Amino acid sequence: MKAQRFRRDGFSLTEVLIAIFVMSIGLISLMVLFPFGALQMANAIKDDRTAAIADNAHVWLKTMWRRTWVNENNVLRDTASAELIQPFISDLKAVSPSFEKEPSRPVLLDPIGVFSRIAQPPAISGWVAGEAGEQRIHRRNINLYTTATPLPQLAQLLQNFSMQDDINFSQSGSTFIPTSPATERYGTYNWSYLVRRERESRNYEMRVWIMVFQRRAPDILNQESAVTANIVRGDPLIQLLNPSPSIPLRKGAWVLDASRLQTGTATNPYFLQQTAWYRIMNISDDGSQIEVDPPPQWSAPNALSNPPSPEPGMLYIFDTIEQGRMVEVFDRGVITPFSPPVP
Repeated sequence: MKAQRFRRDGFSLTEVLIAIFVMSIGLISLMVLFPFGALQMANAIKDDRTAAIADNAHVWLKTMWRRTWVNENNVLRDTASAELIQPFISDLKAVSPSFEKEPSRPVLLDPIGVFSRIAQPPAISGWVAGEAGEQRIHRRNINLYTTATPLPQLAQLLQNFSMQDDINFSQSGSTFIPTSPATERYGTYNWSYLVRRERESRNYEMRVWIMVFQRRAPDILNQESAVTANIVRGDPLIQLLNPSPSIPLRKGAWVLDASRLQTGTATNPYFLQQTAWYRIMNISDDGSQIEVDPPPQWSAPNALSNPPSPEPGMLYIFDTIEQGRMVEVFDRGVITPFSPPVP
């Protein structure tokens, strides 16, 4: 008798479970990628906004700088006349005034920061991190209007130093929000300028760095930190001498090196103030050491020692814990009332 073979039309339970297991692994893999995709989209939006801000801020400052130095007859003003229009020019002085070929000290042009510190005395509000000294940096305002009926001061700041033409997004990513307009006027991004003269003898030329902040409130005092540090040329590891839990260190943050460099000759030394930006790549567990990129290099090529000064270096951190952070720094080179800059 021949055995009868039975054919089945479906799958066994084991096969179904195996298929479900394989599909679940694939779905989990896709779900893991969604947060990375969202993060990349957020970074792309941030990069687009900050790049647009840097272009607009650069053009605005170039226009202001030309109007400061060139009169209606296209004639270059003298330094005293330019300082009457923009008083911060008087702070662009070299550490050693007798060396006219050296760069000046840096000055922070921060109208929003000045406005948020309006209740503080000038001895504190006029300096970054609220401390004066040889390695410190002046904070100064920019004169915007000289008419008899100027705009309200906060309106001036938002109009000239914040990005107000942005787009609102809902939590789902849609630009249509029934309860609010599509255009955002809050000013999520605003900016400041760090400037210095590259040569003390050319007072009408100015090196510019644009500092872009995210969610920095224009009317709330923002935190800044000044940290002394041991900085060695070419060594990306920087030892912080006064670390504190209140200093907001984070990977990816920018720090400003404003150390004084001892240069010149052994018999006739003088000081220059460093102006260099580094990005934090790593932080030690106790917060006493950071790794930066690029490795520190002295702006004075003939520094007499390494470290180039008997005093410790000085780092500035502009991030805050609750009131926003500095997300990008753009080096825009030298601006001048004329184009291009004098070689």
